[in-house]
Amino acid sequence: MRLVEPVLREGGIEPCHARFSVLRLSTAADGPAFRTREQALFQDDPRSSARGGVRIAGGLPATVTLGARGRSVEANVAGQKLGPFATTDAHGQLAFVARGGMAALRSLEIRPVPRPLRLLPIGWGAILGAGLGALIAGLASRSRARAVFALSVVPLAAWGVSAVVTVHLLPECEPETVSLVLAAFAGAPRALALARRTRAIAVIVGIVAFAAVIETVARSEAVRLRPLEDPRLTAWFGDDSGIAPYDALARRMTARDAAHTTKPDGERVVFLGGGSLWESDPDYAKGIAPLACGRASRALAGKKLDGATMPTLASHLRQQLACWERWYERAFAARAIVLAIPAWESEPLVDLDARTALLGRAAPASAWSRAVELRTRTRAERVVGSSPEELGTALAAFVERCRARDTKLLLVVDPALAPPWRDAALEVSQRLTVPSLGLDPVADPMRAAEAIGDALADLLR
Repeated sequence: MRLVEPVLREGGIEPCHARFSVLRLSTAADGPAFRTREQALFQDDPRSSARGGVRIAGGLPATVTLGARGRSVEANVAGQKLGPFATTDAHGQLAFVARGGMAALRSLEIRPVPRPLRLLPIGWGAILGAGLGALIAGLASRSRARAVFALSVVPLAAWGVSAVVTVHLLPECEPETVSLVLAAFAGAPRALALARRTRAIAVIVGIVAFAAVIETVARSEAVRLRPLEDPRLTAWFGDDSGIAPYDALARRMTARDAAHTTKPDGERVVFLGGGSLWESDPDYAKGIAPLACGRASRALAGKKLDGATMPTLASHLRQQLACWERWYERAFAARAIVLAIPAWESEPLVDLDARTALLGRAAPASAWSRAVELRTRTRAERVVGSSPEELGTALAAFVERCRARDTKLLLVVDPALAPPWRDAALEVSQRLTVPSLGLDPVADPMRAAEAIGDALADLLR
């Protein structure tokens, strides 16, 4: 519920991680009813279908009533009252996901309930602004210039809060009304002090009030500020991964050509390396996965192959392998995997906190101040996804993992990859006899599709 994903606007799509909250029902075990996105993704074992939720009886109907007003959600499941639960967003889609068995949605009724009469943020701003203006005009009644000067501090302080905090709000996100009002009137204490001709006190009061408002707004909006998002999202899904976190929970891969589920239309071939590699051409007809599988299918006398791309946008080897192994390996049961190592594998493009999370190390402790943490994370260091030695170790372990599951592996290495990383990948390919191709799928997708199709046909004969 409250599923928000990147939306195409006039200026294009502003990327982000999809946001959502979860109400979970279970026929197997009791567990928390509501979960945040991070709890649903990272606090449960994704390989298990019995992870608990609101307990209901299997094979019997259950009525679920969901009441949502803004960010507050309440539910009634088969007579059990649940909530309220605070979601990240005050709007969003509703989706139904069945895992570990079959579920039938027999009826769905959406009933709009009129919003109770209340002031919008602009209304609060108008009332408080008029009151503040009247108060300052009264305090500085002997000097209109002083009143104007004192009032000018208010919009300047509001702009300062916006530049420090709210500028980092995630796309399609609405801040809390309290945060907006606080930001708008962050300069009010200093304005009042100036109106009373107490300049020294005005400076002290202004600084203290401004700092307090920034910290309060940062704490209130922490779950909606991009730099403060859980680094595990970027670690497992890549930067601004779009719908990928929801796809992982729903066990599907939404590539450009189709939404691939756990039931393939033929033998499953999975392309790892990222959507920015396999789906780089703006022409939808030049998606490498369907073209390569089509070519291989013709060479195999019509054997049906279902090519699915794991479409995280910014990806590197460790991220792709981690995402595949955690959420898709068991459910998708690939017959073959095409694993690409792009030229940017050796470039410092990975968030340091995300790399730390991916390696299983403890995340650095949060700062005592959310505002300080916001500033620190905004200037986070970028590093390479893996060293040549780490790449070789991870690739060798993945080869053995594929062999244990009887999954064929085809390695694609970009010729422009820096020599130490390229040599490490090719050494594993030669030592463990893994077929490899030297291709740049971005520069020439048609040639890449042909070469990969021919190699897949040889692998699957």
